[in-house]
Amino acid sequence: MVITQNGGVGLKYLAKRIIILVLIAIIVITAVLYLVSLRGHKKDTSTSLSMNRLIAVDVPKRRDVSIRSRFFGEAQSKDAISVIALAAGWITSIEAEDNKIVKKGDPLFLLGGQLVERRLTEMRAKISSLNNRLSLSKKTVAIDEELVKQKIIQKEELYSEKDALFSLQSDLETAKSDLSSYESSLNIDASISGIFTGRRVSRGQEVEEGDTLAEIIPPNSIRIVATMFPPESVSLKGLNAKIVIDDKKTVLGVISNVLPNKTSGGATIIWIEGGDINKCFTLGETVSGYINISTHKGSLIIKSSAVVRDSEQRTFVFLKTSKGYIKRAVKTGPDLNGWIEISDGIKETDSVVINGAYELYYRDFNRIYKVKD
Repeated sequence: MVITQNGGVGLKYLAKRIIILVLIAIIVITAVLYLVSLRGHKKDTSTSLSMNRLIAVDVPKRRDVSIRSRFFGEAQSKDAISVIALAAGWITSIEAEDNKIVKKGDPLFLLGGQLVERRLTEMRAKISSLNNRLSLSKKTVAIDEELVKQKIIQKEELYSEKDALFSLQSDLETAKSDLSSYESSLNIDASISGIFTGRRVSRGQEVEEGDTLAEIIPPNSIRIVATMFPPESVSLKGLNAKIVIDDKKTVLGVISNVLPNKTSGGATIIWIEGGDINKCFTLGETVSGYINISTHKGSLIIKSSAVVRDSEQRTFVFLKTSKGYIKRAVKTGPDLNGWIEISDGIKETDSVVINGAYELYYRDFNRIYKVKD
C-alpha cells in the first residue's frame, strides 16, 4: 500500500510540471509571434512612409497646345548657273568670295600659266607676221598700179595682188579677233547676279576648257529639302515652317511642295521656300525645325513624369483619392517640353501623381503578380 501511495503522488507532481512547461512554451511562442508581427508592421509602415515621401501630386492645367512635327533637311538650289572654263590653263587668281553675292560682270577667276603664255606668244607672233606680209602686199599693189598705168604689166596681175592683199587683211582681222577672244576667256566674269558658291578649284590648279569651276545661284533660288514624319491625313502644302538657328532664332518659310514618294524609311519629303532662306543659308548646310500642324484649344496637360507606360505601351496615370491611389488609363497627345497633353481619362479636378508614378505602378505590379520587394 505504501508503495502505491508514493507512486500516485509522483505521477501527480510530474503532470503538474508538464502543464507548467507547456504554458511557458505557449507564452514564449506567442511573444515571438507578436514581435515578428510588430516588426513587419513597422517595416510596412516605414515602406509606406518612404513611398509617401517620394510621391507628389498636382492637378492638370488647361492650355492651348500646338501640335508640332519636326523636320531635318539641307539647303539646296532650285537653279544654278555653272561657271565654265573657256580655255585651258592655271587658276592664277580667284576674285570672288565663296557664298557671297556677286553682280553680273564681276570678275571671278583669272587664267594664266605656261600654256596660256605660249598660246598668247604664238597668236601675237602670227599677228606680227600678218602685219609684215600685209605691209609688203600693200607696197606690191602700189607698184603694180604704176606698172599698169605704164602698161608694163596686165591688169590681171594687179587684180591677183589685190586679192592676196584682201586675203591677208581678212586673216589679220581674224587673228586679232581670236587673240581678243582668247584674252577675254582668261578673265572669267559672272554671267548673272547671284550667290557665288560651289567652287571646285583652287589657286594654282590646272583646268581644261569646259571644266566647271563654280556655280552662281540666282536670287531666291535656295530651298530647304527636308524629311519628316507628319501625322496621318494632314495636308502639309502651304503650312508655315520654322527653321531653328542656334536654338534661339528662327527663319520662317513655307512648304511649297510635298513629294509623292517617301524615303525608304517611310519619311515624307518636303520643299521649304521663301522668307529669308536665301540670306541665312548656304548650299549644303544642314538645318532642322518644326511645323505647327494644328492647335488644340484649352487642352488638359500634366507633367510628363505623371504618365507611365506598360510593356504594350498603354498609358496610365495614378490618382490620389480618399481610398488611396488608383490607376487610370489615359489617352495622351504630344510631349511638350516636360508636359504632356491628356485627351481622355482624367478631369481638371483630379489629383494626379506627378512624382512616384512608376514606383506606384511597380508596387501595384508586384502585388498583382506576387513579386517580392
